[in-house]
Amino acid sequence: MKKNIKKAVPAPRALCISVTASLAAALASLMLFAFYISSRDVPDAVAQSAVYVSFAVACGLGGLVCGILAGRRGLVLGAACGAAFFGLLCIAGLVYSAVSGAGPALAAEGGDMPLRLVICCAFGMAGGIAGVNLAGARRRAGR
Repeated sequence: MKKNIKKAVPAPRALCISVTASLAAALASLMLFAFYISSRDVPDAVAQSAVYVSFAVACGLGGLVCGILAGRRGLVLGAACGAAFFGLLCIAGLVYSAVSGAGPALAAEGGDMPLRLVICCAFGMAGGIAGVNLAGARRRAGR
């Protein structure tokens, strides 16, 4: 009798799915933080911390999804997921600054960007490792 074991998804497909999950998680968490910040008088430092937490949660979830789907190389694929998420954030910032005419937003926050890249990649890697471990445990259990 054969067990119904799910096979791993190819890495590029897992990466695309996980970046989409990251974007959805970032959008949801940023909306929750925006609602909280708009309902109370919050200092700018807390608002900036909320952005960092949102990016960390989104990249961690994206890495987790990528690790579960791929089933291997969670560190590399999680870092790739975080870097792709960061790249999409940069592109969105450049498009917004070009459309709004506010000037280059990345140049104004240039000291902030390496920290965002480290946060995205680090939490993506952590999520990828956790996803591979979770997928391995599920496969060993036969689920």
